[in-house]
Amino acid sequence: RLVLVGHMIEISPISIGDMGKRILSNISKHIVDKQKTNDDEDNMTTSFFHGNFTLLPDEPHCDPEIGADARVKRELVKAMTRAVLGLQENSASLFNTVYKLMKKCIGNDEDFTGEMSESEIIFIRLCGLSCLLKLICSSYFYSRMKPDDFLIIISLLRDSSSIIRQRTYRKLAEHLRDPTCPIELLAL
Repeated sequence: RLVLVGHMIEISPISIGDMGKRILSNISKHIVDKQKTNDDEDNMTTSFFHGNFTLLPDEPHCDPEIGADARVKRELVKAMTRAVLGLQENSASLFNTVYKLMKKCIGNDEDFTGEMSESEIIFIRLCGLSCLLKLICSSYFYSRMKPDDFLIIISLLRDSSSIIRQRTYRKLAEHLRDPTCPIELLAL
């Protein structure tokens, strides 16, 4: 459902934008702010993000290395990035939230990754990188990027994990084919 919301907002930001932005903002604030609320029948948000997720029996599981918790967080970041790319000038607060989430993903923030396995952390970090590269290659959001964002990419290119280094190079190479790719990525 998160994937669907992100794609819907990116494809038709005018008709779905406000409602979708509200949904994603409400979900994400419980991850970013770690707000404590009492769970009851009307408010299941904290149990949703602090409990354990399970995959539905009919849900395709193409990434057996990662569990449901990591998948939900990964798909939330991807959905929010798609939404921000679709909304552009109407994405003000959502951009700030997704930017924080991307930084938490790439930086391996312990509050965000929690009890994830090493392979799940690799998936989350690379997801954050993919989303950051999409924003950097967007002509609208490029001006909002900071020099630190490029330093983050350099740190991933020099990471101690060979898997992260290899996949970072691969993702960077994919984006270099994009005609909107900024010169800074070529320099990296």
